Order: sequence, then C-alpha cells, then structure tokens
Amino acid sequence: MATYMITFDERTADGKHIMEFLQKNKRLIDIKPSSKLADKQQQSGLDKALDDVKHNRIYTAKNTKDLMQKTTK
Repeated sequence: MATYMITFDERTADGKHIMEFLQKNKRLIDIKPSSKLADKQQQSGLDKALDDVKHNRIYTAKNTKDLMQKTTK
C-alpha cells in the first residue's frame, strides 16, 4: 500500500466532492488528520494572532521608536 499526502481546500465545491469520495471509500482509504506542523502552516491570520496572544507575543507601544526598542530586545 502506498502513502500519499494530498492538500486541498475542503470549503470549495471540488474539495467537498473529494472529501465525500474519500469518506465513501473508507475500506480502501485511511483518512488521518494532518500533523500539528502542517496545521500550523495552514493557520489563518486570526488563528496566528490568537496564538500570539496565547504565547504573550504582543507589543504595546506609544510610537514607532518605542516599538522598535521593544521588538529588538
């Protein structure tokens, strides 16, 4: 049995058809969620921003000079 990693957008019409096909053929195809690393690369901007807040990577600055001093430390 061969292993392939296929990336597609499930939200599109074609992506929905692909997922429907894969789910109908479970006896032939083993579907597993992608790894955390692949998920992290696929995150939306909002997900990345929430991750920054969660890991305290947020800066508050009065002006650009203040921001540059905080980010270079």
